[in-house]
Amino acid sequence: MAICEAVQRPNMRFVPVKSQDEQARLCVHRVRQGLVEQRTATINRIRGLLSEFGIVLPQRAATVRREATVHLEDLPGWANTAIGDSLSDVHRLDERIAEYDHHVLQMARDDQRSRALMQLSGIGNTTASALVSTIGNAHDFKNGRHLAAWLGFVPGPYWPPPGPRSTGSAAGRSRLRSDVATGRQLSPLPPRTPAWPGRCWPKARTSSYSRPEHEPASEYRRRVTTKR
Repeated sequence: MAICEAVQRPNMRFVPVKSQDEQARLCVHRVRQGLVEQRTATINRIRGLLSEFGIVLPQRAATVRREATVHLEDLPGWANTAIGDSLSDVHRLDERIAEYDHHVLQMARDDQRSRALMQLSGIGNTTASALVSTIGNAHDFKNGRHLAAWLGFVPGPYWPPPGPRSTGSAAGRSRLRSDVATGRQLSPLPPRTPAWPGRCWPKARTSSYSRPEHEPASEYRRRVTTKR
């Protein structure tokens, strides 16, 4: 049903179909990535097991390997067995990853597009081979924006940093009422400037000493002096 719906839309953009060779190259990258994740998980497991015996190590793979080997004989029997086997798994994963690194290097050297990408600064054989295997023919995309969207490199939602909140407009007053009703933390309001020289914004007339706008200044002074 989704395919029929997509075909009926005139502005639908279709992704390019990978060739079997490109899909096979991607298999190498995915297996290599899986081996790297397994090695990272095993090293973290070793670090966590050692911490149970008071051996706390920093989060560095080389340090965990070295210190785990040094403290291996100090561990009790079953812990020695478990952590020793885990270290052996790490060594085997190192060998497998090295083999797949060689495969990736060979794929990059055999492909002219990968060799061209490796001429750019910051792009090695792994990145070049992965880009070529994933994208294929970049000319299948209309522009760089379409390619970035297909890869998932799209800008995230942007929210302005918290700052002065304006309540002068109807939208600002509505937002302020909503924030007050929900108990949301309010940002400080900007200082108000006089509407014109000699007159500030109107304030609430809650005190009997406040002078109404229609009352002359002399009458106001007389009334205030009398009340005091």
